[in-house]
Amino acid sequence: MTNEQFITLLLKFKQQQLTGEELDLFLKEASLPEREALLGEMLTDDLAAYTPGVSTDPEAAEKVWNKLSEARNNNEIPEAAPAKLYRLRNWKWAAAAVVIIAAVVWLRLMSGADHNSQMAKNETAAAIEPIQQSVVLTLSDGRTIQLDSAANGKLADEGATQVMKTANGELSYQVTDNKLAAAQETLFNSMSTPPGTQYHFTLPDGTRVWMNAASSISFPTAFTGKQRLVKIKGEVYFEAYQNKEQPFLVNVNDRGLVEVLGTSFNINAYNNEQAIKTTLLEGSLLVGNWLESDRAKDQVKLKPGEQALQKENNVPVVLKDVDKEKVMAWKTGIFNFNNASLQEVMRELARWYDIEVVYEKGVPELEFVGKISRKLTLQQVLNGLQGTGFKFRIEAGRKLVITH
Repeated sequence: MTNEQFITLLLKFKQQQLTGEELDLFLKEASLPEREALLGEMLTDDLAAYTPGVSTDPEAAEKVWNKLSEARNNNEIPEAAPAKLYRLRNWKWAAAAVVIIAAVVWLRLMSGADHNSQMAKNETAAAIEPIQQSVVLTLSDGRTIQLDSAANGKLADEGATQVMKTANGELSYQVTDNKLAAAQETLFNSMSTPPGTQYHFTLPDGTRVWMNAASSISFPTAFTGKQRLVKIKGEVYFEAYQNKEQPFLVNVNDRGLVEVLGTSFNINAYNNEQAIKTTLLEGSLLVGNWLESDRAKDQVKLKPGEQALQKENNVPVVLKDVDKEKVMAWKTGIFNFNNASLQEVMRELARWYDIEVVYEKGVPELEFVGKISRKLTLQQVLNGLQGTGFKFRIEAGRKLVITH
């Protein structure tokens, strides 16, 4: 079969127009290694949004099911198909798996009464999108500013510092009088992002900050002391410069302490995660225990590509060669679920879609592989993940119930 013929079948597959015979041919051709790159390129952008039509030929669905069952019995495909992939690699049956993901969802929706309940469930999930709420700036006197509705220009005077909203919607701090700033009492501002919203801005010292959803940062309006100390919760990425006379320090949720030696780094410190994760991308970092009076005690120095893990005792443990792409996926608008457990996946979805996740019969031991866009609705994301075998329902009040 030529590439042109295969692309024709692929397009018909995406449009749900294949006959039973064509489906059989398409699945056989798609399992060939030489088709992997083409499948990855053409299907990955559409797979999470794939929704089967009710007019699909049941005989064609039966053919796909039989083919998949035969392949699975021959150990040609893994038991747990991955989540929707953006890049398929290091997997012998990656091309076949792309088909399997869509086919499994399709077959489930074609199964009688289950079809009706699933469609009702998906109609509810389709309405759940990332909530685009406003980022909130809290000034030193307790006043709050909704940044999405605030006009560009000066937002407030904080002592010797002007708080500005730039033309591109970012926040900027401009110190107008350094002597006055040094003499005055230190004033603090804080920024918080709601679920489903990210934000980036510039601190008074020029440090660039990117905040993930459901995160916060507190900082002085002017860095005039012997150190530049900020406090965070949630997940924040920094690009900070080194200043030995005025080191940049991060209080991580009153548990961890990060000292910057000129670097770019990410801190994940959500309260419902099992550990604080500080990952170094460039430069150098010192990571220690905020609760220790002796900062040097238990302190570790990170190299690029390393991650400090701080569990309940807050003592950092260094992990080498971490997946930096996975760590920074949130900043590029992607869920990266490579080697992620179901609980890890659900915690991310809960923060992004502002949903409550309930496990009805305990937590299934499932592992995911793949990447999904954060711009999709909850239904589209769940469609992409269903190939792993977990079952769910959506209840009123933005509640996702995992039933198996």
